[in-house]
Amino acid sequence: VLELNNREDTLLRSCLSKHGKRKDKNARLSDFKVIVSAVNNDLPAMGKLVSQSQDTILIHTLQAARIFQGMRKDAKKVGYPGMVSASIAMTRIYEASSGDNPFVEWTLIQSEDRLAAIDEKMTHYVQRVNEQIEAAKESGLNISIAVSEMPATYSINFGSPYGYLLARLVLNFDTFVRSVKGLQMRTLISRDECERTINQVRREVLSAFHEIVGNKKIISNDLIREVKRSYWLNPSKREELVTICNVTGLVPNDILTKDRKPKHGRGFFETSLTSDIKEKLVEVNESLAVKVEESA
Repeated sequence: VLELNNREDTLLRSCLSKHGKRKDKNARLSDFKVIVSAVNNDLPAMGKLVSQSQDTILIHTLQAARIFQGMRKDAKKVGYPGMVSASIAMTRIYEASSGDNPFVEWTLIQSEDRLAAIDEKMTHYVQRVNEQIEAAKESGLNISIAVSEMPATYSINFGSPYGYLLARLVLNFDTFVRSVKGLQMRTLISRDECERTINQVRREVLSAFHEIVGNKKIISNDLIREVKRSYWLNPSKREELVTICNVTGLVPNDILTKDRKPKHGRGFFETSLTSDIKEKLVEVNESLAVKVEESA
């Protein structure tokens, strides 16, 4: 609609310039005998944007491959969710974010922050490795980050932008492992230090995936799934919110007022909340905090 209005304004100015003796400020495009075939309210049917080819991810290390795939639990092994399971869970949370549910928005933001912190830690360590590689080169030892002779290629097709965020995390973990292994292969660090460093980050990544899968189960609860931001403005919903907050914790005020939003959530194109609505939401949220503390 905005584009059509802009076109109409442009054509009106053009007509006024050509027939510029008209001084009526309320002139309309229909006042001029102009046929505009390009402006049409009936837009063509168009599908969603899709990839022109199959997206893939290239992995060089077994450690990253295990992180990608995960492991099923059986009688002999303790299973854990991999990136595939985490991406499915994130898609469900992402889809639920279109419902104006502050608990879902908070869940997305927590996942974003957790993954970003792990990614930053790996990036920092890879930078340290690169510094050691450069120092070795200065001493005459030219080395590089190790690669696999036969890397594995996985096809990927995610239902939300968060799938690609998780895929980049796996790729960064893969680079991280290659960097650390490369130092150990050149005796720049010990084998124990190599394994300890990799396992520490690996546990953090898997812990994040496990948390994401758990969050999906929480927001799938019937009581939580149906929550709307309007609940905070409805006195009859207060006790229900107290019950939920006893399980999930309180939604931070800046998320409740939409001053902080998920980076890739759905349904955030509406206008911001007015100041009086924000004040009321914060007031109710603070009263909920008191009730939650009393019931603890």
